[in-house]
Amino acid sequence: MSAHTPGPWFDGFVMGTDNLAIVGDRDSVVCTFDRGWPTPGSMLRADVQLIAAAPDLLKALIRLAEEADAALSNGDWKPAWNNSPEAQRIATDGIDAVIASAWSVIDRAKGEGL
Repeated sequence: MSAHTPGPWFDGFVMGTDNLAIVGDRDSVVCTFDRGWPTPGSMLRADVQLIAAAPDLLKALIRLAEEADAALSNGDWKPAWNNSPEAQRIATDGIDAVIASAWSVIDRAKGEGL
């Protein structure tokens, strides 16, 4: 597993420049973005804000996947809209696929399975 700078991360500017930056705990610079990069300014700002949210997004996705796994394995999750066995199987297969996708993204974010 590759370690990343612990969150939370914040978007900001590199001191003395107008370059955008992602800043971690204790003002550690995670990465910087030169405004000369060929991305429109508003899109670059939005990209920086999304990247800054990455540690919180990863933490939330891990919790969601863990809770969903637990609910499925305990039999606590049942679709409320239809109690037929076939509808439950289809819904459970769908949620299984979503959970598998979540774990795949989590592994990628952690640098695992690459």
